[in-house]
Amino acid sequence: MKIAVTSDFHLGYNEDSFTQAREALEKASAYDLILICGDIFDSRNPTQETIYEAVKMLSETKKKLKPFKIIQNGVEFQNVPIVIPGTHERRSKGAPNIIQILHESGLVVNTHAVKTKVENILVQGMGGVPDDISLEALKALNFKPEPGFFNILLLHQNIKNLEGQSSEFQEGVLTSELPENFDLYCDGHVHHHFFSQNILIPGSTVVTQMKKIEATPKGFYVYDTESKKAEFKEIKTRKLYVSEVNLENASAKEIKQKIEEEISKIPVSIPLPMLRVIVNATLKEKEDVDLKIKTNKVLLTIEKNITSSTLKDKISQLRSKEYKNNKQKTIELIGRKFEKGDELFEALEKGEMEKAISLL
Repeated sequence: MKIAVTSDFHLGYNEDSFTQAREALEKASAYDLILICGDIFDSRNPTQETIYEAVKMLSETKKKLKPFKIIQNGVEFQNVPIVIPGTHERRSKGAPNIIQILHESGLVVNTHAVKTKVENILVQGMGGVPDDISLEALKALNFKPEPGFFNILLLHQNIKNLEGQSSEFQEGVLTSELPENFDLYCDGHVHHHFFSQNILIPGSTVVTQMKKIEATPKGFYVYDTESKKAEFKEIKTRKLYVSEVNLENASAKEIKQKIEEEISKIPVSIPLPMLRVIVNATLKEKEDVDLKIKTNKVLLTIEKNITSSTLKDKISQLRSKEYKNNKQKTIELIGRKFEKGDELFEALEKGEMEKAISLL
């Protein structure tokens, strides 16, 4: 069986979320089964307009999918995706979430904490929970594969210690802590795609975090249960570019010119690409820095980390051993006493440069 695995549509985040989820579902409908690993919606309380668009998409998907019988607790479903709720859809205990509503409407099968069978495929799942209780939740649900089935576990958590993913997966569960002996683990929540052995992460279909790691193709995986291979299927998306501008002793004009240079490097494309510019700079002299730039080439976001050279020098001195443990010398260097002195020393002790600058 060929299974389309997708996740994190974040419907309602922006207009791109609808366009790109629609394309993913249209393409995924060509395969035998669709799995969605959470965060179909961006909000636990989506607007009526967002729900309407989701219902339209899922209704169209139901018409196109192959007629496989899906059995859950003795109830039969046909031609619908098997899903779990994500962290964005989680509500307080006892309150129905939007995924449960779609399940009762017959547009999806919610397999959170329930076994779902499709011919020789058995799907189980756990919806997104806070990472600090994810291991406890997995143990409580006590997932076990069943003999005679191709066993799939759907999750919506960070999985740590995956090869090549260490910088992203700092919280969550270890691969060694996952329930044992499943043929395939499909995970949402993470917004870039990844596949290794039997762990598959389709990533999101829309950019929401503006990180470098999100500046990668969006789409979904098609997994073949016979060959046990996965192929990534790309969809059309608004491109994301992330660049850094690093300047020392610069003027506001020079900083602005450097940002405009970064804009000029971006190739023309439709829809307009997104550009996030991270500016790390020190000023020659204290002046107002206005980085408002009009452009019809990109959707521009600027992150500013700008300080004066004098202030940066003072911070560097304050972090040195000579000043670190000497409050009197520190006060002399700063040139004044102030109420938040203890906070400043604590920030310097921890190496929290940005906090120290804000306190000064």
